[in-house]
Amino acid sequence: MKALVLNGSLSAGDPTDTVRRLYLNELNQAGWDADTFVLRDTKIAPCVGCFGCWVKTPGKCLIDDARGTTSPAQPSQAICLSS
Repeated sequence: MKALVLNGSLSAGDPTDTVRRLYLNELNQAGWDADTFVLRDTKIAPCVGCFGCWVKTPGKCLIDDARGTTSPAQPSQAICLSS
């Protein structure tokens, strides 16, 4: 089984990182293949309402940011959020 741990903490070493480590430890002990995705290390722009994702590229945002990096979540059976 595959799991993704989303780390939404604003800075490294804060209590959220501790929770993330606990998630990973528990998941690994239970036999899960767990990866971490650190949100603070990515640039994710807000929606500008251009509707390009509907008209020009159905289902894919036209803004060039980190939205494509969320694809590791697609094959995951579990997603854990620490924020």
